[in-house]
Amino acid sequence: EDDDEEGGAEYSESTYKFEDFVKRLPNPRIVRTCGMALRRYDRNSVYTNHCIVKLLHRIAFDCKMYVVLFQVSIFKTFDRIFASQELPQYSELVRFATYIMKQFFKLSTTNIGVFVEALFWKTSKDAYEIENGYGSYKNV
Repeated sequence: EDDDEEGGAEYSESTYKFEDFVKRLPNPRIVRTCGMALRRYDRNSVYTNHCIVKLLHRIAFDCKMYVVLFQVSIFKTFDRIFASQELPQYSELVRFATYIMKQFFKLSTTNIGVFVEALFWKTSKDAYEIENGYGSYKNV
């Protein structure tokens, strides 16, 4: 009986900050996984697509890291979504894709290198430098 008490799991209470969790979302692995899930948007349920867009929305808006979504494979999926835009179940996807593409072309007016950067998955640091100038991350 004493051995069971010593080897048992110990629990402690800690404060959970959702903002800290959200700040870890702009990660290339997470964005790549969302992109792969979004690629199947036409086979996903409406709820699954909503969840994918919600997660990408948190990355783009809450973290202000929409630049990490500037990726050719995601853009190809957006192109397919735009071709299906007349279907009402994809309206949320179309709105989100439209916003991201507008941000991409807006940024391309100040940083022509964004077209090359779209070939690679980006970290938060990369995204910051693409948006604010290369080498600017060191100054933060």
